[in-house]
Amino acid sequence: MNGKLSICIPTYNRSDYLIECLKSFLPQLKKHNIPVYISDNASNDNTLENLKRFKKEKYQNIYIHSNEHNLGIDQNILKVVEMAQTEYVWLFSDDDIIKENPIDRILSELKKGYELIVLNASTFNFDFSQQREVKRIKINDKIYLPNEYENFIKEIGIYTTFLGSLVINKKKWSSVSLSKYKTSDFIHCWIIFNYIYNSKILFISKPFIKIRMQNASWSDRFFEVWYINWPKLIYALPNKYSHKTKNNITNNKNIYNLKLKYFLALRATNKFEKSTYNKYIKHKENYPYVKKVLVLFISFLPRLPLKFLYKFKLLFDNYN
Repeated sequence: MNGKLSICIPTYNRSDYLIECLKSFLPQLKKHNIPVYISDNASNDNTLENLKRFKKEKYQNIYIHSNEHNLGIDQNILKVVEMAQTEYVWLFSDDDIIKENPIDRILSELKKGYELIVLNASTFNFDFSQQREVKRIKINDKIYLPNEYENFIKEIGIYTTFLGSLVINKKKWSSVSLSKYKTSDFIHCWIIFNYIYNSKILFISKPFIKIRMQNASWSDRFFEVWYINWPKLIYALPNKYSHKTKNNITNNKNIYNLKLKYFLALRATNKFEKSTYNKYIKHKENYPYVKKVLVLFISFLPRLPLKFLYKFKLLFDNYN
């Protein structure tokens, strides 16, 4: 078993996608004898059955844990990293796939002492039949030195919410206290942002991953995840990150800064309703009164004409 690097995949109810993911890794796994750790979050589909069959027939170096009940995404991420017995861990999402030979490149770069490697990706539609972006992050290979952590999160920080992009140093990961922030939907970001102060980081521009868009497990909580939890996480970071940096990475994710056209697009894409307004905006005493009324009005608007406007980019291109 390779003691340098392992693949860690938290999963829940995505049996077919997970097997497709593992198949994409298979040639590189066999070449380098890379262990794969999978934490199943109490799936009620045939995940465990298919995993056991894949392990028996295709690749035995797979280690499976099944939670007795669903722990939530954060705790499942923590669990799967805890399982790993290697120096470095490549966290990976259960519905995406790799292309070419990323493990060759990763193992080569790890020899240079990086404590975090971030891998670029291409984006595709739901079934990978159409490519949307050649590169998710449009910068060249870049090394961030230990004193450049603020530049790192300004330039790439929000991309690290994509779990599959991260190759982490397990010792550094384990050094971060989790007592303050365990339920964020982005626990992986909380940990790496708290360990990179004295770390050398590499961003690899070549896209080694294919992201399956519009398949997030928290789609029904989109507003809560992005506009409540993400800013909350960023503003909870230590003061080593300046307020300016925190504002920079949360600017278009802060409900106080969201323009009305964003609310219109969120309504058009079924991500903002009256219940969302009632839960997150209605009782905010310092939210501007006029804007609060207009946002409430948007929550009642019929979706069909808004979907048409959004589809043809007559509102704006992207609510992200």
